[in-house]
Amino acid sequence: MASPEARAGAIVRPAARVLLLDPLGRVLLLRVERPYGLPYAAWLTPGGGLEPGESHEEAALRELREETGITGVELGPWVWERRFHFSRGVVYCNLERYYVARIAFEPRVQTQGDDGEGPPGHRWWGVRELASLREPLLPPRLPEFLPEIIAGHYPARVLDITEEGELQTC
Repeated sequence: MASPEARAGAIVRPAARVLLLDPLGRVLLLRVERPYGLPYAAWLTPGGGLEPGESHEEAALRELREETGITGVELGPWVWERRFHFSRGVVYCNLERYYVARIAFEPRVQTQGDDGEGPPGHRWWGVRELASLREPLLPPRLPEFLPEIIAGHYPARVLDITEEGELQTC
């Protein structure tokens, strides 16, 4: 973790992620080696940083296309946000927005590398399976908040799903 001084000078990195759900109520996750410079692999939702002049919604759809090959998805509501610091030689404050998208079928996913960190694997996960996952999950609180989203009960206001240890001001 970055020092308080490094976090104070962090570069703000807006990001968009997609909670892609299939008709069986499963979420698509990618297994990525060393996400955010971590020393291990983790499972996470498709998504990433915004490019200059790009909206969060545009970034979410672009990242979904780049990381999975899935196109033609209608993006649903922004339901969650999360913030945390990470370092790749420079300290970043990642400000993530999570959007819901539903598809009527299980597409064939064409996974590609995430920022040159190696090609991710992919898998559709049910909530019970996520609860027993032994590898790290990002966001860590996904199993806690996902059942309401799967049921179609979206929060009236965007929920902050940042973990307590991540609560540093960006």
